[in-house]
Amino acid sequence: AGPVRHYVPTSEGFAESVARGLGWGMVPESQAEPLLAAGRVVPLAAGWLDVALYWQQWRLDSPALAALAEAVSATAARALRR
Repeated sequence: AGPVRHYVPTSEGFAESVARGLGWGMVPESQAEPLLAAGRVVPLAAGWLDVALYWQQWRLDSPALAALAEAVSATAARALRR
């Protein structure tokens, strides 16, 4: 038999799985902070590990896609660490 695997389709579910002791994992800072404050998880390493994020989209001349890409980029710029 191979290693045990679990499928957790959402980042919220993944963070909760880590908090319940299913295993260890990298959890986004915004989700880790309340879990750390509540003592539900502990850091395994000092500091944070930054992960580059990329936005990909088809090369379609679409005002709707352009507006969506701009909205995602603007929200990410406000919410994520640089």
